[in-house]
Amino acid sequence: MVNGYAGNDELQLHQNYTNNKQRWGNKATSVNWNRMISSRAFINSSFNYSSYDNLAGFRYNLYDSTGRLVQNRVYNTYSSISQYNVRSALEITASNNYRINVGGKASFTRIRPFDSNVGAAFIDRPGDFNAFPPLSFNEMVLFAEHEIRPTKRLYIRPGLHVSFYTHNDFHYTSWQPRLYAVYKFDQHHQLDVSYNNMTQYLHLVTNPYIGINSDAWVPSTGELQPETSDMINLGYTFRNRKKIIIHADVYYKQMRNVTNYAEGKNLFLNTSNWGQNVQLGKGWCYGLETKAERVTDKWYLHLSYTLSWNWRRFAALNNGAKFPFKYDRRHELNAAATYKYNAHWSFSSFWMFATGDVYSLPNQVYPDFDDAQQISDPLAPKEYRLIYHSSVARMYRTLPYHRLDVSASNYHSLGKNLNSRLTAGIYNIYGSPSQYVYDLEGTLGKRSLVVTTKYQFFQVTPYVSYTVSF
Repeated sequence: MVNGYAGNDELQLHQNYTNNKQRWGNKATSVNWNRMISSRAFINSSFNYSSYDNLAGFRYNLYDSTGRLVQNRVYNTYSSISQYNVRSALEITASNNYRINVGGKASFTRIRPFDSNVGAAFIDRPGDFNAFPPLSFNEMVLFAEHEIRPTKRLYIRPGLHVSFYTHNDFHYTSWQPRLYAVYKFDQHHQLDVSYNNMTQYLHLVTNPYIGINSDAWVPSTGELQPETSDMINLGYTFRNRKKIIIHADVYYKQMRNVTNYAEGKNLFLNTSNWGQNVQLGKGWCYGLETKAERVTDKWYLHLSYTLSWNWRRFAALNNGAKFPFKYDRRHELNAAATYKYNAHWSFSSFWMFATGDVYSLPNQVYPDFDDAQQISDPLAPKEYRLIYHSSVARMYRTLPYHRLDVSASNYHSLGKNLNSRLTAGIYNIYGSPSQYVYDLEGTLGKRSLVVTTKYQFFQVTPYVSYTVSF
């Protein structure tokens, strides 16, 4: 089996004296090979490659209090990550009540986390950026998992995941146990529980300010230890003969060595000691997830609700007090319905509501007297190189987000084993006014900054797609 995917997006924003350009894309390909050894054993092997790149530019015009243009500059940044994976797994079904899965994986990852260029124009070619030395690491993984059915009502799946990590002179070994168990009281009621210990070597350094794809990926080092977590879930499921399914799940997850930008540091500064711009802390999240589904010959109905909390704590940020993470959303509600009119036509709708994202705004702005940002721009007077400081982390929330999508699909046979599907729909049909990006604007001479810029994307967006399957 061979798979391939490539996609690119481009976004441009224009607001008063500023404009932004964002272009990002993903590419992925994989080759999978399955071989039956016997009626009770087979091997599944694969090779895959994936890459992601993100190119962004921000143009600003800075005016003094008299309206005179004093600076016109474009800040361009580029980041990318590519990964190669080879994986093989053996599955043996010893009996109807016992199954074994064992295997291994080797991967190589290469990152360009933050290349930058300051000039008079937007840059479209990655080769034109100031090259930051790529960050690379290797990982080897061995895993084993057993599926055991001691009785007709009990199912147990214990497992162990062992990984070996190398980045330059830094080496790390991680033992990660996992457990999943299900107990069926009868045909209608089921209880499940799971525990997972995980280690992640790739750190996501999240920009605390609102923006598009402004985060960076960096590898674990002796200074930035791998991120580890422990998570436990407890769930309940109800099914009846009328094809109604109700599920509720509570979870708690604790994380260690989560990352954040060190306060006052440049986000995309090209230096070899980039690790000093990142700080480590703790995180935890917990909540309740519920959903209900109903399936009939004509209808599929879905309703789900999530109540959740997501916290972070860093010793050098917010006076050591905990604060909600950037993607903390207290409430999320989803409702979906699909109606199958006949063998050729179906109609769908989807509505969602979510609490707004958390973000920060500076409460102090002062000149960059000691050139801490190291912005080399001879055309910009030093008094217009500014540092933005936030003394309280993530102080605000965006407005709640909600939208309604509708679509219609037509199915048609083009011949033997050849079928097509034409789908047309409207995204955000009522033009939800929710804002996505907030920004600051003002004048230095008046020493004032106000939140006036609110970008809104994808208001009423029609779309069409056509699929052929054979």
